[in-house]
Amino acid sequence: MEREELAVLGNRLEFVEALEDEPLHKADLVEEFHHSRSTVDRAINELENVGFVERVSRGYVTTQTGQLVAKQYRQFLGSFDRQLDIADVVDAVPAEYELPHTLFDDSTVESIDGPHELFARVTDVIGAGETCRILLPKVFDSRHVQVWHSQVVRSDRTVELFTDELVLDQLEVECPDLTNELADTDGFEVYEIPMPAFGIVVPVSHGTRNQDQPVLVITYEDDGIAGVIETKSSDAHAWARDQFQEYRDECERVTDRLWSEDRAETIGIVSGAGLSPSLESEGFELVDEDFFDEREPIAPETGWRAGLGLAEVADGQSVDRELDDETLCEHVSEKLTDGTDIVVLGPAGAGKSTLCKQVACEWSRERDGHVIYRESGLGCPFSSTRMLEEHVREAEEHVLVVVEDAVRSEASDIVTVMNRLAGRDDISFLLDAREEEWHDSESPLDARMDAFRHSALDVVSVPALEENDVEKLMTTAESLMNATVEIEPPELLAEVREGNTGDSGAMLLLIHRLARLADPLDDNGGATALDDDVDRVRADLKSIGETALDVGLLANTLNAASIELHPELLYAVALPETDGSVAQVSDALDRLDGHVLLSRQGDPFCHGPHESWSVRFLERYAERAETERAKQRFEQCLQAVFSLADRPQRCDRLVGIVDGETPALDRIAADRRKWAEDIATGLFRLGTTNARVAPLFAPSEESTLSLPRVCSTETRAECLLQHGEMYAEAGDYEAASAEFRRLESLGSDASLPGYRGEALRRLGSLAGRQGDFEQADSYFQRSLAIVERTDEKKQEADCLNGLGLSAVKQRDLDRARGLQEQSLELYRELDDPHGEAKALHNLGVLERSEGNHDQAGKYYEQSLSLVRETGDRKGEAQTLHNLAEIAITQGQYDQSREYRKKSLDIFQEIGNPEGIMNSLNGLGSIAYHRSRYDEAREYYERSRDIAAEIGQKPLEATSLNNIGLIEYQRGEYEHARQYFERSLEIRRTLEQQSDEASTLNNLGSLARKRGAYDRTENHHEQALDITREIDDRHREAESLANLGTIARIRGEFERARDALTEALDIARDVGVLEPWVSSRRELGAVSRETGDHERAAEYLDEALDACTDDADQVQRVRIHLERARLELARDEPRSAQPVLDQAQDRLARITAPHDAARAAVIEGRIATATGSPGRAREHWQEALTTFEDVGAPQDVLGTLGLLVEVCRELGDDERVTQFLERGQRTLETAPEPVQRRDWFDRGPPEQ
Repeated sequence: MEREELAVLGNRLEFVEALEDEPLHKADLVEEFHHSRSTVDRAINELENVGFVERVSRGYVTTQTGQLVAKQYRQFLGSFDRQLDIADVVDAVPAEYELPHTLFDDSTVESIDGPHELFARVTDVIGAGETCRILLPKVFDSRHVQVWHSQVVRSDRTVELFTDELVLDQLEVECPDLTNELADTDGFEVYEIPMPAFGIVVPVSHGTRNQDQPVLVITYEDDGIAGVIETKSSDAHAWARDQFQEYRDECERVTDRLWSEDRAETIGIVSGAGLSPSLESEGFELVDEDFFDEREPIAPETGWRAGLGLAEVADGQSVDRELDDETLCEHVSEKLTDGTDIVVLGPAGAGKSTLCKQVACEWSRERDGHVIYRESGLGCPFSSTRMLEEHVREAEEHVLVVVEDAVRSEASDIVTVMNRLAGRDDISFLLDAREEEWHDSESPLDARMDAFRHSALDVVSVPALEENDVEKLMTTAESLMNATVEIEPPELLAEVREGNTGDSGAMLLLIHRLARLADPLDDNGGATALDDDVDRVRADLKSIGETALDVGLLANTLNAASIELHPELLYAVALPETDGSVAQVSDALDRLDGHVLLSRQGDPFCHGPHESWSVRFLERYAERAETERAKQRFEQCLQAVFSLADRPQRCDRLVGIVDGETPALDRIAADRRKWAEDIATGLFRLGTTNARVAPLFAPSEESTLSLPRVCSTETRAECLLQHGEMYAEAGDYEAASAEFRRLESLGSDASLPGYRGEALRRLGSLAGRQGDFEQADSYFQRSLAIVERTDEKKQEADCLNGLGLSAVKQRDLDRARGLQEQSLELYRELDDPHGEAKALHNLGVLERSEGNHDQAGKYYEQSLSLVRETGDRKGEAQTLHNLAEIAITQGQYDQSREYRKKSLDIFQEIGNPEGIMNSLNGLGSIAYHRSRYDEAREYYERSRDIAAEIGQKPLEATSLNNIGLIEYQRGEYEHARQYFERSLEIRRTLEQQSDEASTLNNLGSLARKRGAYDRTENHHEQALDITREIDDRHREAESLANLGTIARIRGEFERARDALTEALDIARDVGVLEPWVSSRRELGAVSRETGDHERAAEYLDEALDACTDDADQVQRVRIHLERARLELARDEPRSAQPVLDQAQDRLARITAPHDAARAAVIEGRIATATGSPGRAREHWQEALTTFEDVGAPQDVLGTLGLLVEVCRELGDDERVTQFLERGQRTLETAPEPVQRRDWFDRGPPEQ
């Protein structure tokens, strides 16, 4: 194909594809794609010229050549995109190892989320042949050995293992009995090889071509698993065969290394010493004292996210559920002791397995009983029934056998064991099962065993969650994780129950939420129990087939979008029918029944799980599938549903497939356009309310998804609007801008001025969020001009609101107030509570900018009430965030943290990265003010990383500034300077003047610490000029306080007093605490240095009284240090010491090296005043080292002066000389050199 033809094909592919199915006229294409007539004319002419389309009697149609080249072009694009998508998996293999391209032919490449998923993938492959050859550089999960044992010992297969010495050592330690028994068979061979760069798993069936068997290649990253490549190509089999043959020829067979005669003699013991390897390989564990001694419980914050195991339950990390006057655990244990066997029933995620673990731990520890436990989801079927019987018969104590998910096929043989042991009063059984599986008529058991289980077991149902359960869980979470959960139990319970059917998944969701509330920074941490549940469902569906996975994807998409789940809609993914596609849908629906799909008597549709469960399913799918393939499959599922509106024959076919009534199809037939428009807007709205799923929606220019043809132009515009908004909420501003520009064009071409105006307004909002307020104003004004002509009052109010917020950011506060009040009036006229809440919120922003914090708080509270009434989660989170800003400004740190955590939880729930960043920065500020610098830095860095990832420059600058503050407090002044200057550069580029002033003040304070007083004053003067120009009273107070400090240090006391007094008055007027306290402290220092000791004490007492108990640690330290200096000035060194002790007690709990060194200077002065010059010298030498380390030359010179003075007093002339020389070197490099050195003789300047 020539380059010109290729270019035409690439540019006009959508037309070639549209004309493949049936001829269309140009007018049809205009309507189909909403292009102008001229665009369609050019496209058709170009395609005719290269022979890809031709004119026929009914319009234009794609030629045979056009169809062929389009198919090849799509294949090329798919292959190209796919290579980019799988780069993380493939690039994990070092470049020096060549992977053949045939591995990627017709292959599946997926990222792997941890050892659990890899184990499932390997287990699926390992039993596919008579022999399995396994190359593993790492073994993260000892269950692999259980599977090898099962394959070799019971299934008479062969396993050949190729690995290195470290893995062999690991296997000997972790699985000595299993590896010993394996090594004693003829079916297990081990080869020791050099550390391989990747893993390979290949099943082989001798005498066949193996073309239906997979080759699995595993890639690894640092300390984890990158992903897997799975293919069935014959070339891949040949490559793998050569790899193994090469290792076999060159490396040593070391199977005997794993065998020990001494150990072999103990393996046959089935009681007393432990379980047999066969039972262990099938997932059974003996829960005794040794079991707990060998297992260290994981940390609660990890355990609550990942799911509690036996060790964690024994550690007290679980919560007892109540049943009347006893706990549920006590109730079950007593019934078991009385000889009643129990099955615990409940929906998925209700807490059944936790109850079983509680009973097992209680039985083992309190009753000194014999417990054998089998967890679910192990991937190893239980079949050694006789061995289990033999073990429990010979046990000396009362045995409790616990089996989870006991009626599933891999575990249901436990019922046979129960039947054979019926009548034994020294053996008890505790099973659990999902309620719907227990009552399922299609049980894997035969009729006799099925009848037996119902008669032999008493049912204990897990009760629904109540408020007291939630309260206990919250209390336990706070205690275990040393955290505060900032939400009330009724509110949390309501959130978990909202949108949930019964109690399905309730406990999983509750634990997930509590773990996140207790530890906000762990939102992106490891997989949770909720994730495991979601992943198991996805893996179950994938094991059925690709169409079954589509059913899960579509079902959860519809459920997350609050669209009724009708089976006939789910069967749409099977059309057009292929071999087995309908059967796969039926199997998938059976697998989902009772967990994801729940039926209620009398309802014509299914109920889904909690919306959060479905959203998490979609998120995990997007995370773990290759990005482009995930989008393609997602769009294919949506397209299958959309096609029902345009193709009546598909609806007819579904009527024939689905048993019973099909109300969704009836609704389509009754009004195709309304149904199509409702479902299209509902699905696109999903991305705006749950921004985490936005990545599944491809940008319009790349998307293959077409709305139903019956949809109106207005609906297409609405979907474009939602498309852009979802990207904006997800922080992808470039993609959002592209969608809004496309909407602007559509609004112009299709004479939809309202949508054109809305597109411009959204572009203005995007510009404002990125700090370009001039551009934002331009868009808002253009939008306002359009909506005023069309009399769209709602959009007019929105534009005024946007212009008002932009004016606030530009410090044009009078104009901002007029705009916001106009918008508020319009919203109230329209009876629009959502808009009214936004206007009130922005009026609060305005009042806070003017320093009117009380009035701002009133506006925020009114806004909060409205957004909660309207269910606006994002608005609620934003308002809580701003209430937190007010609280921290007023020193109410506990209140601020409560607001912050609530807002962060909501932002994380809806997937709003901008809100997450703001909340993280806010939580960091609280930690900073409480001197918890490690915690603060973690918050700031997480926020910075998100900001850099999505290109959010304003918040990136904020995070950089805040990290600089941490470095400043830690005495890392050069690092602090770098962070401040990077922040300042961004803020100046964005013309964020208030923030620019804040960073200038920080640079000024840093320069002061380093002795650069001219630079200090210059920075603070610049900040003051800016704050006065924009009327930022808060920052003005800070600038004046800083200028007062530098004036005091330079001995300009009147100038210092004037600046500090003005700062104090402003801080009091606007209600900001920090500059008020620091001004009071500095006025105390001025009074001390001018001899007014009584007034100094008053200032310092007032400053100290204003500090809250759990915050302002550094501020308190500095007040205590100044008070100690005051006592020394009063010639009261013994009064100075207890004050200094208070400062040093606080310094011991925080990181503030500069302040600690200044405390040591004061300690030395007290020692001198009390006749201990030797001790004084020790303190000053300690301070000198710190001052030199942090780079504070003025403090170095002052301390050297003290040391010269005390050494002269002690007659140590040699040290006097050394200190004078150090002083001279310091003077030579000091930023503002001292002209004379006779200060050594006069005494040092005041510090």
